Amino acid sequence: MAEAQPEMLEAVFDEIVGPPLPSVAVRAWDVFGQLSGTRSAGMGSIGAITYTELVAFQACTGITLTPLDVALIREADGAFLSMAMARLNRADDPPAPDTSEG
Repeated sequence: MAEAQPEMLEAVFDEIVGPPLPSVAVRAWDVFGQLSGTRSAGMGSIGAITYTELVAFQACTGITLTPLDVALIREADGAFLSMAMARLNRADDPPAPDTSEG
């Protein structure tokens, strides 16, 4: 399986950025972005943002996340992981055979 590269992870992150967020989701999206930059990656896999990391984030920053914040962060992370793993799997596919004559 292909190694997760920072450039690929940034491209996936950019791909899931859509229209402006409702105000209730702005903080969760910001925290997701901060925590996404610290996720583990290697050996063909990408680590999820864990509850332990959410607790540590709160302890280190003094920011208190609401249950809605946590749910939104986890939802965004699930979407991110699905897209990132799909890209990794495509990178593992063998190249199509060259059928051009010449």
